[in-house]
Amino acid sequence: MVKPEYIEAVVTAPAELRDPVIALLAEAGFSMFEESDTGVMAWVIESDFDEEVLADTLSVFSQEDVQYEVRKVESQNWNEVWEENYPSVFLDDFCQVTPSFREAEEGFTYSLVIDPKMSFGTGHHETTRLMMKQLRAHSPAGLRVLDMGSGTGILGLLAARMGATQVIGIDNDPWCFENAGENLRLNSILNMELLLGDAKDLPGRSFDLILANINRNVLLADLPAYAPCLGSGGLLFISGFYREDEPALIQAADNEGFTLQRSLSDNNWSSLAFVKR
Repeated sequence: MVKPEYIEAVVTAPAELRDPVIALLAEAGFSMFEESDTGVMAWVIESDFDEEVLADTLSVFSQEDVQYEVRKVESQNWNEVWEENYPSVFLDDFCQVTPSFREAEEGFTYSLVIDPKMSFGTGHHETTRLMMKQLRAHSPAGLRVLDMGSGTGILGLLAARMGATQVIGIDNDPWCFENAGENLRLNSILNMELLLGDAKDLPGRSFDLILANINRNVLLADLPAYAPCLGSGGLLFISGFYREDEPALIQAADNEGFTLQRSLSDNNWSSLAFVKR
């Protein structure tokens, strides 16, 4: 059997554009990705590669921000390469996140098994870790929790593991929905439900805590949908934006009846915790 040859695209991009770059490369046919210090590396089977499509796909970005080059690479065992270079994540002694092909270590309060596929939420990104820190600062034990834009399901899974009575994870991406279901089974979580949808599916639902690690614009658009789902004293933890975005989000949250409780940051990424008045 002839092994397929691959095309490697090396994309230079600032940190804030790497997630959008990966998403667009996936639409252009690339199926394997790895972040680097300067951007993103991506691979596609040579027979599926079209450089005109790649150029058109990345043309939405300024050439000053995003550049790329491509080359043919020798065939190799990509699963093995990915597994060798995919590290576990450790948040102090509070939580460890490991892929299913690696043994968990001892000494952590909570352990999660996350196979990310193409979904966001592995614990490697600052915003995910910030949200995990918010959960550590205010335990979800005994609360009804919504994980909005759930991705791999990591935050909802952690909330469930920490004792939340009920968790609902919602994402509008079918791939994320499927991936989160796989991670649900890997962790033997029974008190979490997954829905394929978005903020339009929230009316009539009630929660004690909403987790939303998305991005600035979606958060600003969806805050009016979150507010009716929380009663007085309800909690809202958000991330997915930069520190310079905090004033706009704090003002928008205040308009919906939320008071800022706590602010955390990491490498200019921010997370805010609110309580409903």
